[in-house]
Amino acid sequence: MNAIRQGRPDSDMPTLPEQDEPDSDSTVLDDTKPSPPPGSTLPRRIGHYRLERIIASGRMSTVYEARDERLHRPVAFKVMKEGIGSRPAMKRFESEARILARLRHPGIAEVHDAGVHREGRALIPYFVMEYLPNARPITEHARLKHLTVPEKLELFAQVCDAVHHGHQQGVIHRDLKPANILVDSSGRPKIIDFGVARATDPDLAMIDAHGQLIGTPQYMSPEQVEPDPRDLDARSDVYALGLVLYKLLCGRLPYVVPEAPVHEERRVIRDEQPTRIATIDPALGGDIEMIVHKALEKERGHRYGSAEALAQDIRRSLRGDPVDARRASTLYVWRTRVRRAIANHRGAALVAAVLVAAAATWFVGVPIIFVWTPANTLFERTVTTAFAAPAPGSTLENVRIIALTDKTDVAALAEQEGLPDVAWGNVKSLRRLHGRLMEKLAQSGARVVAWDITFMGETSFDEDFVRGARALREAGANVVVAVRTWQLDDRGLPLVSDRILPHVRWGGVSAWFDALDPWQLDLVVQKDLGDPIPSLALATLASFQHPDTEVSIALDPSAGTVVIRYWQRSPLAVQVRRMAAEPFHIALSDVTVDKGRTAEGGVRRGDLVGRYVFEMPDDDMLAAASIEYADVFGAPEEQLRRWFGGRAVVVGSARAGVDRYEHPDGRMIYGCYGHAAAIDGLLRSASVRRPRSWQIATLLLGAAAVGAVAALAAGGRPLRRYGLLAGLTVTALIGSALVYREAQYLCNPFVPVVSMLLAAELSSRIVKICAIRSR
Repeated sequence: MNAIRQGRPDSDMPTLPEQDEPDSDSTVLDDTKPSPPPGSTLPRRIGHYRLERIIASGRMSTVYEARDERLHRPVAFKVMKEGIGSRPAMKRFESEARILARLRHPGIAEVHDAGVHREGRALIPYFVMEYLPNARPITEHARLKHLTVPEKLELFAQVCDAVHHGHQQGVIHRDLKPANILVDSSGRPKIIDFGVARATDPDLAMIDAHGQLIGTPQYMSPEQVEPDPRDLDARSDVYALGLVLYKLLCGRLPYVVPEAPVHEERRVIRDEQPTRIATIDPALGGDIEMIVHKALEKERGHRYGSAEALAQDIRRSLRGDPVDARRASTLYVWRTRVRRAIANHRGAALVAAVLVAAAATWFVGVPIIFVWTPANTLFERTVTTAFAAPAPGSTLENVRIIALTDKTDVAALAEQEGLPDVAWGNVKSLRRLHGRLMEKLAQSGARVVAWDITFMGETSFDEDFVRGARALREAGANVVVAVRTWQLDDRGLPLVSDRILPHVRWGGVSAWFDALDPWQLDLVVQKDLGDPIPSLALATLASFQHPDTEVSIALDPSAGTVVIRYWQRSPLAVQVRRMAAEPFHIALSDVTVDKGRTAEGGVRRGDLVGRYVFEMPDDDMLAAASIEYADVFGAPEEQLRRWFGGRAVVVGSARAGVDRYEHPDGRMIYGCYGHAAAIDGLLRSASVRRPRSWQIATLLLGAAAVGAVAALAAGGRPLRRYGLLAGLTVTALIGSALVYREAQYLCNPFVPVVSMLLAAELSSRIVKICAIRSR
């Protein structure tokens, strides 16, 4: 720095106009301002500097573009409007000017020279500084260049570095504002007027003769407006930096200092709390908001201790690291790291969101909808009622009935088959003939054979029946027999011959075959706290679906359903079993506690009964589905397969006066036909396809992917996202109903919808995090 000089007046220098320094950032260092007009009291040349034109003017100073004729370079020549009134003030100015000359930082406009110009008896200080052509205030630069939030923060961190350098040299700026933070044509920030206020204000007075605050009140710290502001330190500049950062990010200041008496200005600066920045722009919430408002703490002990600390926290935020402005709890640290990982790996984060949404729905949503609540049952009941699938061309398509009639000559059949001692007079002797019938059916491809006949008590004819049951079992078909009562013996077993019982399944046959009401079966009965007992129809359905599995039954009164589950034993550990198939849900017409209607069938007061209403086909359909008992013995294998292949077979009595009931339509119908019609109804409901586990899992993943795409398409706009998701949800509901109606495929849409909504919410948060990091 050159020695302090005193300029000599030059009488032919034109007069320069005075202008108040505006708050707008756009008027500083404006190359378009005209040359000094005539009449200025300043000379055209001060020392070896030739003044050419005004480039900025304010209440405290005027800045000229000047020419350094010694070094042949343009300079900014700043002339203070207040003179130095005393020798101590002169010495102080010289001391401060030497300090400013030592500031060497790429972010600080360099002070080349300083001196005083004598104007009459007054000594007017001036500074010769680095000239920054085409430089603009930082806020205007950010606006014109459309800088993103990260770009603004990175630029501002460089400003903090420069301010910290000045503080290390013992210099406080005291007048940081956008007009004093310029960005040159290369995009580098430059702070101007660093320490000039202190150098030219020896008494540090903050109020002028007119009672106005000296400086720019909008950017003053609370301690700057105290009556004695000599206790300023670096934290005062930190406060001003917080104000600049606030305006840089959201285009306005956190509070307005009115043009009012000085005490009112002081009150606002000291007491008015800044508007939370996230209320202006929600995207600036979180760490950024915490950083800004920590710098703007009214109590300077709560602010950042230095501009360097502010810059470090800004850079931590840009890297996604935890910031010091927040309490570094373990949760916050991990959340910050996760956000950084998400911002750096957006694609992987979206894939993870899809997987998490699908998994959460699988482990929580599926049990809630299918097991813990009646949601699925209510859905299926609603859809199957409101969108009933077209009725099949004929009923009893899945069932064939073998009827013992009065025309059946059992004696002749026994003789034909070489079976002695078989006659109508000994009903139990028919077990021998029934066994031979099952041996014939073993060649037919039947899926299950149900006997609407009871087999109580052991007889010498049981071995023939067991032989037939074994033949069917070896052919892959089960045998189900009727039990007269739902009461079990002390061993928990039904009243069936002990020889026959190990080779068959069984079920109760009590029913409401009433002339006044729709016909219905007692499909399942639960006594006290015991396991539910199946009916003949229910046991036949289970054997038809999965003949090689163990079966468990659950009655759910709240949902109005009975659930069949299928299990297989492990070949390595018979005590271990696993689910062999998806549970099958049957909607019941009624679940009630019996009030002691009748003792028939062993249903007693207090028993929990699940009932199933079914439709009876007309007589022609019944006749088409019936085969006379004797005809089975004479039919070739090919005919047997045409009759029974892939079907359930019900064997029962159709003899006059035996097990016959009046139907509400006036017909007299045998009980075995009623059970056959109920079994056919259950099998037709089982023909409604439902997605398997792997299909549900695939559906959940697909729905989650759709939710993620919807979040991306919404682009962080909640209303648009909600609209898309609502449309997709309605489409899923309508689509599932139409698929059921047209293809008898029943898929609960609420499960994939939950997965979609969850994935959309997670993905929208990822989009928001990435948007904040890229703004």
